[in-house]
Amino acid sequence: FTNSIIPVSLFFWIDLISCGTMARSLVPALQYEVGSIVAPGDHIGSSSEVSAGSGAYVKSGQVYASVVGEIHYSLDPSSSDSKSVTVVLPNGRVLASERVLVVGQVVLAKVERCAIQQVTLGIVASFPAQSSSEPSGIPMPTLLSEVQEGVVRREEVSASVTAEDLKMETCFRPGDVILAKIVSLGDGRRYLLSTAEAELGVVRATCSTSGSTMVPISWNEMQCPDTEAREPRKCAKPRDMSTAKII
Repeated sequence: FTNSIIPVSLFFWIDLISCGTMARSLVPALQYEVGSIVAPGDHIGSSSEVSAGSGAYVKSGQVYASVVGEIHYSLDPSSSDSKSVTVVLPNGRVLASERVLVVGQVVLAKVERCAIQQVTLGIVASFPAQSSSEPSGIPMPTLLSEVQEGVVRREEVSASVTAEDLKMETCFRPGDVILAKIVSLGDGRRYLLSTAEAELGVVRATCSTSGSTMVPISWNEMQCPDTEAREPRKCAKPRDMSTAKII
């Protein structure tokens, strides 16, 4: 090959094939290709190689589809615990089980009324029940078909301030968007919520004077970027909450 000339385009295909080979080596052996349509009971793979996500279940060490849908596979090369197969319903539909709010689930809600002992909220979206309170990547919330009512009682607002010393008007204002966790299904009419964890609390609020969106500067204070005015809030730990704009 000393006198031959290798076309540049050949290097492109060599790189492409090499990348494809590496990518395939990262994906465990599945009975169906990613993107295939499966039906309930179809065998997808071994639970020793991949975990069962939404639309799938594990039985006798094997992963099976529980709904009719398309196989999706998620992989984070930096973590061996994030290999998961999900079966996605067609036309963007959501599983009925994912629409039901459960204890421990994180929700996105808007403050409607503030009282001395509690605030009333309208729950508009929920995050996957299996996600932790501080996920490495913020998943997209699922909009609820109907707004659900919830309340945060004074004793469930903060873990660092006692209920006797806490004033609700210094934590929330009507119109604030908050992250909260369901602690009880309540009385059947409304859910009982908590913002006691550091990751929970106000994620979006507007300045009472300028109407601009404020930014958190501490766990209990937000500031207007235009007027630099400060207002008290029980702030959630700062994170990318662009999804809060859905409200």
